[in-house]
Amino acid sequence: MRLFFIVLLCMGLMLPAAGAVAQEVGCVPSEVGDGTGVYFLVLGESCTTAQAEGYSVVADLVRDDDSSEVMVLVDAQHNDEETLQAAQLLAEQVKEGSVDGGTWHDQPPA
Repeated sequence: MRLFFIVLLCMGLMLPAAGAVAQEVGCVPSEVGDGTGVYFLVLGESCTTAQAEGYSVVADLVRDDDSSEVMVLVDAQHNDEETLQAAQLLAEQVKEGSVDGGTWHDQPPA
């Protein structure tokens, strides 16, 4: 279990910002490592929370400078306690700025 967390965290930390920007074109969640079940969904003009349908939302985060919004998701096949904990750990790392250097906060409920 501990190895899973370490691998997932490392993959999340290596997520290239360019990949997040390119994702908006396709508007599909991008998996953080093969077979992890944890995904990022970058929201924007053409990508909305509707693309998160069918996933468990672990976090909906907004960059502190309001330049980006990203959701951390878990797919239905991996919706177990271990994966949810790993996704939450990844979301905390995003908030702290360990992923892209910027700090993030939770999106207030609409």
